[in-house]
Amino acid sequence: MAAEGLTVALADEVIHQSTRLKIMSVLNAMPNGAGLDFKRLKAIAQATDGNLGAHLSTLEKVGYVEIRKDF
Repeated sequence: MAAEGLTVALADEVIHQSTRLKIMSVLNAMPNGAGLDFKRLKAIAQATDGNLGAHLSTLEKVGYVEIRKDF
């Protein structure tokens, strides 16, 4: 199901990219509301810091993920 206000065409365009699909598959398998730290997601997605950050930003812009930063 697409995020609220997201058209099917845009959802397909966003999710079609393989790294974003991997990210969403991993997060979808998590218990509802559970988070995953950046380093773990990076290892699972086999992405660089910059690449993963860019994909997460894209997913956040359309409402698929919420990014929480803890330092």
